[in-house]
Amino acid sequence: MKKIYLVDDNDTIQQFLSFRLSGKYDLSIYPDAASIYNQLRFDKKLPDLLVIDIGLPDMNGVELIDKIKRSNFLKHIPILVLSGANKSDVRIEALKAGAEYFMLKPFNPSEFELVIQKFIDKSQSA
Repeated sequence: MKKIYLVDDNDTIQQFLSFRLSGKYDLSIYPDAASIYNQLRFDKKLPDLLVIDIGLPDMNGVELIDKIKRSNFLKHIPILVLSGANKSDVRIEALKAGAEYFMLKPFNPSEFELVIQKFIDKSQSA
């Protein structure tokens, strides 16, 4: 089962995505940047995909993406940003930092699942 880490401090999003993705993927949820980064540093099997919100309580999601992509050990993990930040400059910053895709909240759950499946399919063929 493919492994996905979700980083979002919103309980509703956490519960909703857990409901939608559990059983299809090995989903782990983290409420902030520090907890996910610490987990990544010590993981023996890294996730196949990171889903990161921009508005995290302890560190901006763009900063987290940049930190992950600067790490030789972590930089290959694809990142999907799921955020309510509706400004084009925030989207551009996230993509420049290394995110592969940016999806705005509110989002269509079917579209979200399709995008995730495309990431997983791509990782399997690589």
